[in-house]
Amino acid sequence: MTEIERLKVLRDYHRTEAGRFTNILRNDPKARLSDCMYVSADLIINGVCSYYGISKDTLKKRARTAYLVSRRRIATKLLHEYTSKNLQDIANILGYRNHATIIHHLRRIDEELSDNVYGNNKLKAEYKAVLNHLNLQDDDKENDATDGH
Repeated sequence: MTEIERLKVLRDYHRTEAGRFTNILRNDPKARLSDCMYVSADLIINGVCSYYGISKDTLKKRARTAYLVSRRRIATKLLHEYTSKNLQDIANILGYRNHATIIHHLRRIDEELSDNVYGNNKLKAEYKAVLNHLNLQDDDKENDATDGH
């Protein structure tokens, strides 16, 4: 779904008390939960922290150890894809000074999660596991991958 199509779909949604967008046009067979609904940033941060068994303060720490950076990258990707937050808001949520680090994280994780990169299956598996943990996994993407064989 392109960004323009996504915005048109979101225009036709109404906001519920839970802060999520629910679909009014339920007859669209291609509409996916991830395309149609934003989740709260707290839900994503809490989910990432609970999956990895770390606290919010640990996730927001300024430490640059590899295991913390990879967890922040995953949180950044999820916040960017599944919330309506802009890059500066995401930077503030994760304790960064500005949005430049968020741009860097998004570029790096997109490269690492792409099908063209070999040898980083651990990160791909972790990302899918976190999506499953948060109940955000798209079943269509898994089916599309298996249909190609």
